[in-house]
Amino acid sequence: EAAKQPVNELATKWIGQSGFPLVSVKVEGRKVTLSQRRYYSEPEVRSPETWPVPMVLRFEDASGVREQRVLFRDAQTTVTLEGGSGDVKWLCANGGSTGFYRGAYEKPALDALAANLGTLAPSERISLLADMFALVRSAQAPVADLLDLAARFRDEEDEAVLEELVGRLGYIENRLTEGEDQERFRRWVEQLLGGGLKKLGWQAAQGEPDRVRLRRAALVRAVGGLARSPQVLAEARPLVQRMLQGDKSALDANLLDTAVGMVARAGDSALFDDLSQRMPKEPDPATQRRYLMALTAFEDATLAERAQGLLFTETVKTQDVASFATGLLGNRTGRDAWWAHLQKNWKDLVARTGAAPMLLRRVV
Repeated sequence: EAAKQPVNELATKWIGQSGFPLVSVKVEGRKVTLSQRRYYSEPEVRSPETWPVPMVLRFEDASGVREQRVLFRDAQTTVTLEGGSGDVKWLCANGGSTGFYRGAYEKPALDALAANLGTLAPSERISLLADMFALVRSAQAPVADLLDLAARFRDEEDEAVLEELVGRLGYIENRLTEGEDQERFRRWVEQLLGGGLKKLGWQAAQGEPDRVRLRRAALVRAVGGLARSPQVLAEARPLVQRMLQGDKSALDANLLDTAVGMVARAGDSALFDDLSQRMPKEPDPATQRRYLMALTAFEDATLAERAQGLLFTETVKTQDVASFATGLLGNRTGRDAWWAHLQKNWKDLVARTGAAPMLLRRVV
């Protein structure tokens, strides 16, 4: 009664029905055409469900930025934007990113959003990236559309948005590219985000806000970890060496996992031996785990094989078995042989984890 909204209708429909909607958005002048269907991540799957979808349309016209609330009940409807004047410059169909639905914008509406990212809230930029990625994964949009959108985030300064961006680009690099395409993609990422890292540098200024430190960490992960920039690797090596020699000021805490991992990935037997010897003696659990996971990253074939031999030893504690096995499965050099080995020795892995479902599911 206080809300003056159909709470029973909304609650009953959302609770009694699986899934959530994908809302398609088309903007023409001041008219917005909305259509909905259930979102599936599996391509070509369709079903007829619809929901009463509470939506916040946030848009900009000649009078400034405005919001309009819509309860979208049908499979399709057309909404006329009220108040203000003139054509709509851009429209975000999930204002504040509080709606429980995916958004799919027709190209002109998507291009308008991409051209005005700075006027969107960070949460809205995150949703835009996440929704586009969901469309790509479900084969409802080409990966090129995601890359075109990602290219607009060159000057992104919000650490949470960068986290989202780097995560999606990491999926593409790891799962969707190989060979020459993979190398071209890495260079593209380096060109996109390398300038931001160069501007920030590796060292945090005195009194630097945490948000800036987290932004730097995301950029190091993108340019050094994902794009494998030779320059960033060269910068990381002496910093990691200083850290290993006891200089706690060498690397900001937010950079340690990525820096140690990328240096280990290109590391030699001396570094492998050093980390192997440090790991069991390390009193700090976080540092011990960092060294342990770095051992799974070495891409030298001999060292990758040595790391694989550690899983069924006491070097890897029970609680770390799943993470260590997964790290080895992510190693580009050794993963094919390691996967074949795991299949042949699955019973040993089950025994090593104590048959704990929460550990085994991570490996699967």
